[in-house]
Amino acid sequence: MKTTPLLAENQHAREDTPKRVLIVGAGPTGLTAAAFLAKQNIEFDLIDARAGPVDESRALGVHARTLEFMSMLGLDGEFIAAGHPTRYMTFHRGARKLFKLDFNSIAGQTDYPYMLVLPQSKSERILAGHLTRVGAAPRWQSVLKNFSQDETGVTADIAQADGQLVTRRYSYLIGCDGAGSMVRTRLGIDFEGETYPLRFLLSEVKVGEDAIDRSSSHVFMGSKTTVAVIPQPEGVYRVVGPDFSAGMDSTDASGATNVEFSDFEKFLKDNDLLQHVSLDQPSRLVSYRIHKRVAAQFGKGRVFIAGDAAHIHSPAGGQGMNTGLNDVANLTWKIAAVLDGSADASLLESYEAERRPAALSIVTNADAAMMKVVSRKLGPRFFFDYIAPLMTRFYQPSPLLAAMAQISWSYRPHGAASAAGPKEGPAPGSRLANHALRGGGYSNHRLGGKRHVAFISGEGAGAEAYRRLFSSWRSEQQPELFSFERPLQHNGGKSRFEGIVLSRPDGYIAATYPADALRATEPLHAPYPHVARI
Repeated sequence: MKTTPLLAENQHAREDTPKRVLIVGAGPTGLTAAAFLAKQNIEFDLIDARAGPVDESRALGVHARTLEFMSMLGLDGEFIAAGHPTRYMTFHRGARKLFKLDFNSIAGQTDYPYMLVLPQSKSERILAGHLTRVGAAPRWQSVLKNFSQDETGVTADIAQADGQLVTRRYSYLIGCDGAGSMVRTRLGIDFEGETYPLRFLLSEVKVGEDAIDRSSSHVFMGSKTTVAVIPQPEGVYRVVGPDFSAGMDSTDASGATNVEFSDFEKFLKDNDLLQHVSLDQPSRLVSYRIHKRVAAQFGKGRVFIAGDAAHIHSPAGGQGMNTGLNDVANLTWKIAAVLDGSADASLLESYEAERRPAALSIVTNADAAMMKVVSRKLGPRFFFDYIAPLMTRFYQPSPLLAAMAQISWSYRPHGAASAAGPKEGPAPGSRLANHALRGGGYSNHRLGGKRHVAFISGEGAGAEAYRRLFSSWRSEQQPELFSFERPLQHNGGKSRFEGIVLSRPDGYIAATYPADALRATEPLHAPYPHVARI
C-alpha cells in the first residue's frame, strides 16, 4: 500500500473527498498511527516539520502493551533487539538497596514481562524504516499551515519541503503534533491541568564499572529529592529528578535549558544521591519543566488528537509514549471501519469515550506515584524504608505492575464500543492476551488490520457456529476465523471458556459466545450499535 503523492493543484471538490487520512507529526504516535493505517490499507499522508527522526533519547520506556501492538505490526522483534530489557524496578535510600519490583510476576499475562528501554531516536527509526519498506515513508520538512473541515472532509494547507504550498482534501485528520499541538489549538480545545512548580534536571552519563545493576531501572531516594536512574543500551544511564532547591516559581518558563555538569553534580551531592558511584562522559544535560494536562476533548468533527497533543504528565513509570500508542491503536481501526463502510461514523465517538478516561487515570496515577517517591513526609518514608521491603519478600504487586505495563486496562466501563456480551467467559472490553493458534502462529499476529477476528476456544464450537453467527455480514467484512491451540482461561485461571471470542482489531474483546448458547444464536448483526448491519 502506497500513499498518493501530494498534489500541487488545489482540491476543493466537496462531493468527492478521497478516503485518505492526514497524520500531523511523525513522532512515535504518528508513526504508529501510520503503520496501523498501512496495515488496514487506508491511504494517508504523514507529515512532520522536522528533517527526520530525532537524535535525542527522549522517551525511553516501552511497556508490554506497546510491544503487543508492535507484534501486530511485526516489529516487536526489531524493538527488542535494539533495546535493553529491564526485569526489575529497584528502590534505594541513598546507597542502601531497599526492595525490588519484579515484572516477571506478570509473565503469565504477557509475552513481555519487563520494561524495554529503547531511546526514542531508535524507536522512531524502526517505525520510519517499516513505513519506507511498505511504500509509505513520512514526508519530512512538511508543515501544516492551516486546515478547515465541513460535513464531508478536511481541507489542509501544507507547506512542502520544496517550499510549495499545496491544498488537499482528506476524510480525517489526526494531530500527533506534541504538547504544543497546532491542531489542538486551532480546534479551540482546552489543555486542562497545570505545570509542576519546580524544574527537573536530566543527564545521560556512563557509570564507573557498571556499578548500577543494568537488569533494573532504579529509584534513588535522597535527603530532599529522588532521581530515577535508567540503564540504556550501549552502557549509558539516564539520571533525572526534580530539583526543589531551584524554587517553586510557577511563572518560570517550561522549556528545556542546558546546564553544566558541575551544577548537576552539585544537585546530586546536595541531596546525598549517587555519591557511591562515579559518573562520567555526560551528555544531554538539561533543566526543564513538566506538566500534568489532559485535553478537554480528543477531537472535533473529523479532526482528532492523540499522544502528547492530548495528554502529558509526570515521567513516573514511563507511561507517556505508551499511552499515545494506545490512542492510535484505538482510533485507526475505527477510522478504517468507517471509511470502508462497515461502521457508522458514530463509532468514532467511542475514541474519546474510551481513551480520555484512560488518559485521565494515567495522569492521576503518575502524579500520585511521583508525589509519593519525592515526599519527605514520615508516612511515605516509613512505607518505602520498612513496609515495602518486608512485603516484597513474600508478595509482588502484580496488579500494580500490570497497570504500569498497560495490560490491565479495560474499555468495558467507558464507551459504547464495548460490547454487551454474556457474563460467561472473558469480559467484553477487556484485553485479549496473546495465544498460540492451531496450525501455528499467535493471535496477536492476526490483529491490527481492518477486520475483527474470531477465535474458537475449546471443542464446543466450530466453523458452523461461526458461519451462523456472522452470516449477515458482507463476505469481505466477515471476521477472519482461527482456533486457539488451548481453550481460553478466565476467572483468574479457574475456568476455561468454550465458544467463540470476537476480537476488535486493536486486541480488545468485542463479544464472547459460549458454546452452549451458540445452538440458539441468531445471525450477529453487530457486536455493538455502531457497526452497520451488513
